[in-house]
Amino acid sequence: MSNHRARFKTGAVLVATTLLLAFSGYHTLFDNRELSEVIVYFIIPIGIIVLIFRENPLHYGLGLGDWRSGLAYTTGGIVLMAGILSVAARMPGFQSYYGARGPDSISLRWVMVNGVALFAWEFFFRGFMLFGLEEGLGWYAAIVQAVPFTLAHIGKPELETYACIVGGTLIGLIGLKVRSFYPAFFIHWFIAVALNVLVRGGLQ
Repeated sequence: MSNHRARFKTGAVLVATTLLLAFSGYHTLFDNRELSEVIVYFIIPIGIIVLIFRENPLHYGLGLGDWRSGLAYTTGGIVLMAGILSVAARMPGFQSYYGARGPDSISLRWVMVNGVALFAWEFFFRGFMLFGLEEGLGWYAAIVQAVPFTLAHIGKPELETYACIVGGTLIGLIGLKVRSFYPAFFIHWFIAVALNVLVRGGLQ
């Protein structure tokens, strides 16, 4: 790829992700938050990849990549986060935030709907943004995508937001290594479900 095209892609991805994040912060499409996030964070980026970049979305982390390494990283990440979450869930900041703003009931339906929304969310950062920036920035793309990811957590428990700086970067580096965003998705989905279960007291 030419330097000119790499620069164009870098600029386009940065502008698009900034606009989409801002739009999502002010608007909910069809009065459905999960559906809105799927449209903004997945369908629109796929459209940009196909219609503007003229590329295959599978090259943006949607393929399995090195699935064996990806599975190992996913398993290790879930085990690590299980230990961290068991401590974090007892902290006052996590108790007050997730106790007040979590789902009314942690049902199987909520788990699946949450998974769909997180699939779109993770593709946005660790698919569209990460691989869209890679050709222009190399592995620094993992750091750059972690910046808006971290800022999007402002308002959540302070420790969680700070953890996103390191966690978001590391999971970005893993994505680049295994050529897939699925480890990030499954780890994030586990975190979201486990944290709510630990704070609110189990599936219902």
